Amino acid sequence: MPKTLSERIADRVTKQDKGATKKNRAIFLALRAEVDAAMKDGWPIKTIWETLHEERRVTFSYQAFRLYVNKLILQDGADDQGKQPGQVLPTAPTASAAGSVPPLVAQVSAAVPAEAKPPGPVINPTSELGGFNFNTKPQKESLI
Repeated sequence: MPKTLSERIADRVTKQDKGATKKNRAIFLALRAEVDAAMKDGWPIKTIWETLHEERRVTFSYQAFRLYVNKLILQDGADDQGKQPGQVLPTAPTASAAGSVPPLVAQVSAAVPAEAKPPGPVINPTSELGGFNFNTKPQKESLI
């Protein structure tokens, strides 16, 4: 069976002596699908690197491998979903109209009896708490 284009490019780049960075990136790109599948199966990045390193399919350091994973797998996956890395997308639907309760909240509220619910914090909107207000214009009286 003929090699894929990615495999042929990886072979070509690894045979050339133009620099380790291009060579390592090409090797990682050829293995990206396998690495992504192993990560989705729940394997830690370090274990994946150790296995590939023992098989001599990867010759570069763990730090470089980790950077390629972050750049080429994790960031690409975050961009595909329309979010930034580290950002959590909401999973529960929000209320569309005032006074309506999302279905998930209604299910949880119905499942827990009223006497079992812990009392929430008491918020007094009329209490006068001294807060901090930032004023962009300095007052000459308060300057020393």
